Amino acid sequence: MRAEHPSHQRLVVADSEFAHHSRLTKISTLQLDIKHPPSQTPIRIMVCVWWLSTTVIVNIYLGILFGQLVVPRRPRSIESLEELVGQNQIDWCVTRGSAIYELFKHSQQDTVYGQLGARMKLVSSADEGVERVVRLGWAFIRERSILTFKVSSRTVCSLGE
Repeated sequence: MRAEHPSHQRLVVADSEFAHHSRLTKISTLQLDIKHPPSQTPIRIMVCVWWLSTTVIVNIYLGILFGQLVVPRRPRSIESLEELVGQNQIDWCVTRGSAIYELFKHSQQDTVYGQLGARMKLVSSADEGVERVVRLGWAFIRERSILTFKVSSRTVCSLGE
């Protein structure tokens, strides 16, 4: 007679235990009457908590997925002058003859202002600068009070600090 391998015996025991627990879970959930129900209420609570948490997790996942697919992504805006100097996608302009133009023009090359001055484009007026922002996607560097007045009538632009 041939002896069975020990791992096969463990597998059979694990299968029978799983079948036993599975049967008990089904019986307690369906409220079937059996002679000796093994703690019916805790198993029901466990199954209810399982289904509730599964439903919540699936709905959260679907909500996040739906939000990412439907809402268009807005490109990240530039928050500081250091970020503006460190990138190559967006050009910037200043008004010729303004105080900011003079600051950038006369700053040392190793400072942020000097690097901005080396690569800045010039416009003749604030209106032209705002127009380049709208049409070309540039950044326009100017005093906040002037920009607030110029941009207040436009819905396409937003001001950065």
